[in-house]
Amino acid sequence: MHRTPARPKPAELAAPTTPTAQRKAPRPAAAEPAPKPPHTGELQAVLEGAGVALAYFRPDGTLRFANAALAEWLQPGGAAPLGRTLAELGQALRTRLREPQLVAEEGWLLRRLDNPDRRIAPLAMADGRWLRLQLKRCPQGGVVLSGRDVTHEVEVDRMRSEFLSTAAHELRNPMASILGFAELLMTRSLPTAQTQELAGIIHRQSTWLVGMVNELLDLARIESRRGKDFRPKLLTLQPWLSYTLAAMGPDAARVTLALPAPTLLLCVDEAKARQAVSNVLSNALKYSPQGGPVRLTVREETRQQAAGVAIVVQDQGIGMDAASVARIFERFYRADPSGSIPGTGLGMSLVQEIMNLHRGDVQVHSQPGQGTTVTLWFPAAAPEKQATSE
Repeated sequence: MHRTPARPKPAELAAPTTPTAQRKAPRPAAAEPAPKPPHTGELQAVLEGAGVALAYFRPDGTLRFANAALAEWLQPGGAAPLGRTLAELGQALRTRLREPQLVAEEGWLLRRLDNPDRRIAPLAMADGRWLRLQLKRCPQGGVVLSGRDVTHEVEVDRMRSEFLSTAAHELRNPMASILGFAELLMTRSLPTAQTQELAGIIHRQSTWLVGMVNELLDLARIESRRGKDFRPKLLTLQPWLSYTLAAMGPDAARVTLALPAPTLLLCVDEAKARQAVSNVLSNALKYSPQGGPVRLTVREETRQQAAGVAIVVQDQGIGMDAASVARIFERFYRADPSGSIPGTGLGMSLVQEIMNLHRGDVQVHSQPGQGTTVTLWFPAAAPEKQATSE
């Protein structure tokens, strides 16, 4: 009897041999390698070049890292005191303060961690600098201490406060005088002569007040713009100085002008340079008693291998002692404290700012009873500018 071969079961069928069937199942993509932390040397270089003092304290309170800037604050030329606690570092820093007694002796840095902003008021150091510290807790429990030299900011704030205080005082005096005399004219019937006298006082005080406000605005404008409105141009000195003198009115007749050459050139901001020369001339005329002569001399002068032009104003007035000369550029400072000579005390401050804009120099020489000499030195015009002007 003949048997028919049995058909293979589906499970016994051979695996397909097509190329598609022979492909292996795709493997899962390998995970991106985690970025490596920066090299220790590179991190150290970043922390050292950060421009601030930095320190890290472990959760147990000991110092783990401090850059050279912090070590310098603690001890000039010393190394970072690794292993010390925040309290110990606070005590070491306390010994460097100008007035250590103003800081609590125990744990004064630790107590700052409880302060919401954790900033510490600027600390006055014994070497004259000011340090501002800030503390911050880290998520893992450590503490980061940072410090920054804020000497410049503190000095600017101090100067601003002094300036505002002095300006308010200087402005209040003439305003009180104007208010008082105006009220007197309004409430009383005075003889014509006395009325005119009081009106003259009000006019003089108002003129002085306007002059002070204008000079304050000029100073503020120069400082805020930092030379952005500085517009130098090539000038022939002889006609420029003649115009400057003519603008000063009848007193200009007392000034003798001496020029080495009528065609001498100078590259300056015309308006600003005229204001500087006018302020110096005004002082010379005011402080020369009984209409004394004033000499205005121009000469070519080289300083530190740089060619330039010196404008020298010399008077035969009351002069100043060395202490007054040293303070001549302070705002609101006046060599004549009596107030008999009109002035705001801002003119020479403005002169100095203008000369700085020109990269020039101003020098004052004086002796009591022998007059004063003020020299304004301007860098010479560039040769190519002289060539184009011809």
